[in-house]
Amino acid sequence: MVFNSDVDDDENEGDSSSIGSYDSGISILCQPIYDEIYAEFHPTEIDLYDRINKALLEIVTEEKSKKELHEKNEKCIEEINLELAKKRREIEDIIANHERVTNQCRTIEQQKKELERKAKNNTQECDLKLKLLYKKKKILEKKKRQIAQKKKNELKQKISKESANLQTELNTPQNGCMLM
Repeated sequence: MVFNSDVDDDENEGDSSSIGSYDSGISILCQPIYDEIYAEFHPTEIDLYDRINKALLEIVTEEKSKKELHEKNEKCIEEINLELAKKRREIEDIIANHERVTNQCRTIEQQKKELERKAKNNTQECDLKLKLLYKKKKILEKKKRQIAQKKKNELKQKISKESANLQTELNTPQNGCMLM
């Protein structure tokens, strides 16, 4: 029964002297059988131990790499989370600023509308006052013309009356001579 196909029987037989010096604790009658089995399985067993050790070393190395990678990933994730939190705060600040500016714009729009309404009302009031003043001016000008006309008429009447009085005085002989 051979488990290691790489080992030749001829090579195993030449090794029996070194194995013979090894005290296996087996009776001398069984020693050749033991040497034969031991010679066949010993290199295979060593090879298996070497493979197991290599596999364990690879496992340890891979676990270490995995742990380092995991730690690196955790660190990267933590950095990304911190950056995300920072960006979220920036977004919240931007949104708050946007809302504040929007509210300011609304307030300014309301003030603008209020000023436009007041300006319109003031303009209408001024137009109405001007209209009334023009009307009053026309009335006063009409009264002025009427007063001027009345004075003119009174003056004409006074002049006519005086002229008539003078004429009558001229027509009277006593005053007529004197006047001349």
